[in-house]
Amino acid sequence: MDDDTASETSDFSAEEELIWTCEDLEKELEILVGLDELKSHLRRWCKGLLLDRQRQKLGLSKSEDKSDASSALLNASACARVEKRMAPNMVFLGNPGTGKTSVARMLARILHKLGVLRRNVVVEVQRTDLVAQYIGQTGPKTREALEKAQGGVLFVDEAYRLVVPGVTNDFGTEALEEIMSQMDSGKLMCIFAGYEAPMKKVLDCNEGFRRRFGKQFVFKDYTPAQIADIILIKMTGPETARSIPGFALAPDCTRACLERLIDERIPVAERRQRNGGLAMTLLQEARERLDERLDVQCADLAVLLTLTLSDFEAAADGMIPVEAVPVAEPTADPMDLMCQLSRHMGSVLNHAAGVRRTGAAEATKRSHEDVIEIAFQAPRARNVHVRVSGHVANSERLLEKLAGVRFFTSDVHSGSGLSGSQRVF
Repeated sequence: MDDDTASETSDFSAEEELIWTCEDLEKELEILVGLDELKSHLRRWCKGLLLDRQRQKLGLSKSEDKSDASSALLNASACARVEKRMAPNMVFLGNPGTGKTSVARMLARILHKLGVLRRNVVVEVQRTDLVAQYIGQTGPKTREALEKAQGGVLFVDEAYRLVVPGVTNDFGTEALEEIMSQMDSGKLMCIFAGYEAPMKKVLDCNEGFRRRFGKQFVFKDYTPAQIADIILIKMTGPETARSIPGFALAPDCTRACLERLIDERIPVAERRQRNGGLAMTLLQEARERLDERLDVQCADLAVLLTLTLSDFEAAADGMIPVEAVPVAEPTADPMDLMCQLSRHMGSVLNHAAGVRRTGAAEATKRSHEDVIEIAFQAPRARNVHVRVSGHVANSERLLEKLAGVRFFTSDVHSGSGLSGSQRVF
């Protein structure tokens, strides 16, 4: 886990809490595109927390009034029963680029300002940051991540990879149990994120897992209009939201024109793969197109700093498509892996069949590394491996482009000096 996955500010300030209002929340939400259900939930939460603050304040002030001792005791008792709210654990469901990580960081800021979280810190982890390869190492590794997130937010991306259906001794289960043991303590907020279908399967098959998450939010793919909104926010919104400081949009870069450009020139599959990231890509590409068409001797500062609609059109036309990669669900059935992989790698497996006839075949999947390995144990202690980096259901076209699709061979006899790899297509 890299150090830059955690961003932190100072501990909560009581003085800061007193000046934070619902209007401050709206300033945070105005740069958030879509997610109406989540926004409504945050507004209710903010209002409830501010009312709790009012209950506490009025109860304490009245309890200090010595003229009516019985009333003071009653107010103090009622005030004591108003417990501090714990941060809600949440599940974020959606494709990459839909804003899950950005919202987690925003939640940390908001809940810290409201006094729910002691620290404004988000620790972002995946399975590889929590799960070790050997017995006895996963627990300490997971506890280290939990310790870094104390008082703040633990954000587990692709959380469904912690659970492999049908396998009880997978180390991911140990990491999940460690996290669940801390989720009810109120010492941190847990957000589990991932693709919608596999996350829902994991939630449905694990009662304790589902019970600990009070809220699930679906981050839908952005529409062309919403991507246009993101571009406008990044160019004309608050300073903290701007991506290209100093630059401006020409009058022809209206919301309607940008929406039409994205709808007509960016394929649907491309938009689904990039989502909010498409806005940043278009901005960066448009700036390059601006530089390309300007003369280096241009002395008009306004021209030098203004992106036009033609820049965005050229940027859209010149974008390199992103390969669509289907989601691979965790599996523990080696034969199922073999069947799925053979549909895309017939020539490879035919070549391997001769090796397999003379030895025992074994297929494994290390789900925490998202790597498929098929190992054929041949005579004379020589292993022949097919190693495929990526999802098991990748298209044949993607497999052909993977440099990692090779036979890896190694002779274990001492002194043989044979070690290397041979590309099979």
